[in-house]
Amino acid sequence: MVLSHVHRMNFSTTEIIHRMFFQNKTVNAVSQVTSRLVKQGYLNRFPLLRTRSYFTLGNRCMRQFGVPRNKTTPRGEQVLPSDFATLAYCCCGPIVRKRLLRKEVEEKYPWYPKGKLFHPFYIDHSQQQKRLATIRVELSDYPDHIVRKHIRQMHDLRQIDEFEKLLSDDEFMIVTITTTPERTEAIIKTIEEETWYPAYAVYSFSDLLNFV
Repeated sequence: MVLSHVHRMNFSTTEIIHRMFFQNKTVNAVSQVTSRLVKQGYLNRFPLLRTRSYFTLGNRCMRQFGVPRNKTTPRGEQVLPSDFATLAYCCCGPIVRKRLLRKEVEEKYPWYPKGKLFHPFYIDHSQQQKRLATIRVELSDYPDHIVRKHIRQMHDLRQIDEFEKLLSDDEFMIVTITTTPERTEAIIKTIEEETWYPAYAVYSFSDLLNFV
């Protein structure tokens, strides 16, 4: 259960594991569970913020889950904020979202270019509409640059008939996570000024931190 969660999300924390699976136990009790998994080699522990840590799969899980060794090592400076924002968004809001494994996206959408599968995906069920949603963590760059970048990426994908059908059926959306509420408002305003943009949602990283 815990290991499958860490595999799906790329990494996790004691607090989120507690929230997801052990709400009837104390955080200290969950820490004992994760410490035991680290000692047994099923998880690796790395520093996150102050006294907090995060966990990746340990070496003993590489064969079980078929993950490369770099999935068991510390996250880089660029990957860590993106993975952390995605973890908070999927697991700590009022709705729990199931991040899709890459192989799940490939199986369900075999036409999706493999070179464009580096962003996280999940299936969004908001507003009674099921959509393939991609999560874009944008911690820098100007709002108009961010929106234009997304539109350029969609332009390339729209050359694929199956993707164009997703758009026409309103079954695709972009979730953007950025740094502050002010940047959130600026991105939304920029999107609304565009002549075309798919279904969207925009959140600030600071809001997500309040969930953790």
